[in-house]
Amino acid sequence: MRDRVRAPARGALIATTPQSRSSAELVEANRRFYDALWTDARLIPPDRFNTWPLAHSLAAAAPRRLEVAPGLRPRLPLAGTEFADVSAPALAKLRACGASAVFGMQPRSSLLLGLATWYLTHRREKAMWYYNRVFMPLGARFQTSLPRRRNQGSGQ
Repeated sequence: MRDRVRAPARGALIATTPQSRSSAELVEANRRFYDALWTDARLIPPDRFNTWPLAHSLAAAAPRRLEVAPGLRPRLPLAGTEFADVSAPALAKLRACGASAVFGMQPRSSLLLGLATWYLTHRREKAMWYYNRVFMPLGARFQTSLPRRRNQGSGQ
């Protein structure tokens, strides 16, 4: 016997699975969410977090630093760190506080991000070992300055 599926009520939101949306649609949904989140929020300086003593001591020894997707809750020092985010309000507020902030999210890296998320969810110890022993040393060695593109992250 077939199960009957009821149609959603008029005006009800229907959740879609990530597989049913394109990469561009996912990026746009993510950007809209974080733009709305950060529009009326204020930046919380990194020294307000309990991770500050460790982050500050490590950052002092690193000539080049990158923090990806900090929103308005960065953990690394604002001076001397490059910040990359997809939210124009977050970028504007980071810049207003003197931080170097650029628009950044590479949809081509979604496979790598998906794999990393799976490992963080299912094999946390292995993921953290890889991050600390492989990714961070390579990242510190090969990191280059982020390219700045006209009108990206400026809200235009």
